[in-house]
Amino acid sequence: MPFLGEVLTTRNIAPTLLVNDHFGDASARLRPSLGLGVNDTSFADAKTPDGWEVKLSSRWELAAHAGIDVAIDKPWGLVASISKVKVKTDLVAVGAAVLRTMIDFRPVTCAAGGSYKF
Repeated sequence: MPFLGEVLTTRNIAPTLLVNDHFGDASARLRPSLGLGVNDTSFADAKTPDGWEVKLSSRWELAAHAGIDVAIDKPWGLVASISKVKVKTDLVAVGAAVLRTMIDFRPVTCAAGGSYKF
């Protein structure tokens, strides 16, 4: 919220393990894929402008993935995907008072690239 200014900065580390299933024949020009998995989002270096001590919890949550592979010729292709992760963390901030809250958000990641199959 703009009227509050900067409230908290932190870095996140979010390894995600997905199991994908590609549909259609391996030689098909278009191969869609769907996947499910888990994500473990951890937070580091949490800081507030007022110097409060802040702790954010780490938690395993679900992740989902959809994508498509497009064959250009035998070894070369294009890939595109979208992933959604559920992230929840408990925040405890200690300063002039003790504040506790749960933060719940669902980031979406889009990716595109080239592929070479060998």
